[in-house]
Amino acid sequence: MILRMLILLLGLKADLIFAAHGYLAYGDLRGHIEPCGCDPSTDLGGIKRLGGMIARERAVHPSLLLFDLGNNLPLASESNLKTPFLLSAQAVLAPDAILFNNLEMQRFDQLSLWLRQSAAMVPPYILSNLRDKPDFKKLVRPFVSGKGWVAFGYVYNESIRDVVLPLGPELLRQWRDKLLNHTSDFRVLLFSGSDVDLRQAIESKLFEVIISSNTAKPDRVLGSEERSQESRLLRSNLPPVYMVPLGGQGFLRGGNLQLEEVKPLSELFGTKTTVVQERRSDNWLKDPKLVTWLDPATSSPNSSMDQVYESYTKAAQVSFHETGAKRLQQLKETPFAGAQVCVSCHPDASRVYLNSKHAKAMATLQLKSKSEDPECVACHSLGATEPGGFVSLDKSPQFANVQCENCHGPRLAHSRDPRPGSGPDKSSANVCTSCHNGQHSPKFEFKSYWQRISHK
Repeated sequence: MILRMLILLLGLKADLIFAAHGYLAYGDLRGHIEPCGCDPSTDLGGIKRLGGMIARERAVHPSLLLFDLGNNLPLASESNLKTPFLLSAQAVLAPDAILFNNLEMQRFDQLSLWLRQSAAMVPPYILSNLRDKPDFKKLVRPFVSGKGWVAFGYVYNESIRDVVLPLGPELLRQWRDKLLNHTSDFRVLLFSGSDVDLRQAIESKLFEVIISSNTAKPDRVLGSEERSQESRLLRSNLPPVYMVPLGGQGFLRGGNLQLEEVKPLSELFGTKTTVVQERRSDNWLKDPKLVTWLDPATSSPNSSMDQVYESYTKAAQVSFHETGAKRLQQLKETPFAGAQVCVSCHPDASRVYLNSKHAKAMATLQLKSKSEDPECVACHSLGATEPGGFVSLDKSPQFANVQCENCHGPRLAHSRDPRPGSGPDKSSANVCTSCHNGQHSPKFEFKSYWQRISHK
């Protein structure tokens, strides 16, 4: 308890010294434009809520600093569809400094093309340990500064060592030289590196505040773990160094903004919004606010970000139909039978299926105008990512909804030759968790969920 008090006191002291420089920090969206909305507990984040809340915070606190830890673009394994819209969202947010992180490096060509084609100002990307890379130097600055503050950026891992310098005596000497003209300024380091590098940065005492990128692995599924246990965001105790929430589910608060959080519109106007309350970590004294979590209660209008979101939605629909046109020919040789074919031989199992939520999965998307969103359709239809599977509601309505073959595999051949031994394989929990993951179904447990659709 004493140690915790000491940690918090040290953190509060630093924030009070630089209270005039209250700041917000976010990042690591990793392509997360909006929450899926499948479960209220994971209904967090999204560019609309992020844009709306930051706009309201700025209206109340015009001098706040906004720091972006980068890693906002889609993963390298994902399509480029979201990239221009995430960059547009970044332009709307207009942060004071953006860490040029790993995902920005991986999509350097797309990022450069977008900047050439857009009329937006060149974003304030920073990377203070960049090697002599002429292409990168056109976009990236060694640091950015303003009235009474300066921000540096550090990114390092072995896969990009030909692009960036590791943290060591030589790099720290370079930083000291550059900071000579900023000795009385609020000095911030945006950081993405190992714990060993972080310790070196702390021990250098060059920066008043260090803010870390999120260390979650690239394949980490968004859930609500960080909200329910904010201590997960703490990377260092003395002094405290925090990570930004994963997936843009919220933003960190620093300086006097830990004591002055803008209230959601739903609270100000007394409107009711269904929000699942998660357990918060223990607070102390005046209960400083470490994170603003972007749940439904924080939704508010932001015309610029709404426009970006609507443009993305239209682009996703266009992509859906373009992909569907290419897949249409495959329907002629589909390996799928469709649930309606299974009824004649498996009436009892079909009765269970028709009374389940699986049989109404596409209707759920239609209510949310998401029946043409590729990310949603994949888990609400049959074979949407496989040859001969769902194309669209008008072209392949027989494959709408989650069906028998989602679990048992393509069975058209079996329906034509239903001999013993040619029937479905026994499904496993692994099949379920491809969709019932930590974001879509955080309370999923195979044994209890199986009871809802149990059949022979």
